[in-house]
Amino acid sequence: MINNKNMKEVLISLLIPALVSLFVAYFTIKWSIKKEIIWIKYDYNKFFIQERLKYYTELFKITQEIGKQNKGVEENLQIIKEAKEKFLAWRGTPWFVLLSKKSFNAFNILKENLKSNPWDGKKWYTKEQMSKIWKSRNALRWALKDDLGIEIENYIENYVD
Repeated sequence: MINNKNMKEVLISLLIPALVSLFVAYFTIKWSIKKEIIWIKYDYNKFFIQERLKYYTELFKITQEIGKQNKGVEENLQIIKEAKEKFLAWRGTPWFVLLSKKSFNAFNILKENLKSNPWDGKKWYTKEQMSKIWKSRNALRWALKDDLGIEIENYIENYVD
């Protein structure tokens, strides 16, 4: 015969394992969901980096010539004009949406600096304009490298001792 005292002991002995099972199940599910979210983010980032690798190379090639002053004035002006046209055309491409917020901002700053009029009675950008173009070009290239996960520290550690 089960009395009140025995009933409490039986209930407690059944309740404790049930609560422990619920507790373990809750944290197992929570951990599994976090793990899945991490894998989804990883796949998403991996996809974006792969897509960026395909299309950022063109933007790197275009910006390679922007801001260089290694030829005669007329040649430099022609090189920058061509690069500027290619650069502005790149914005109209579908892969423009792959830019991160940082890269997008750097892209727009360079675009504005390139739009400045180099022909204020002269045949070339002023030194101040060239300085802004060069700095914004480098900022864009660093932002693009950042998007790809390329850090300068990786190179410095390998080559500086």
